[in-house]
Amino acid sequence: MGGTVWSEREDGTIQLATRIPQELHRRMKIEAFKSGATVSEWVSDALVRHLERVTKKGARPDAG
Repeated sequence: MGGTVWSEREDGTIQLATRIPQELHRRMKIEAFKSGATVSEWVSDALVRHLERVTKKGARPDAG
């Protein structure tokens, strides 16, 4: 396994745990702090925004 772990929660959501470079994590923590969010909240919001942009461009995020 490539270091990524998925687990399904009781509320039907999925939790993703993966390893990221230390410098990227540091930058994410700074941006999360600036926005007043936790790193988890910041990442979730960023993923939602990214998927919204991808979907608007006509791409299929589930294709692959």
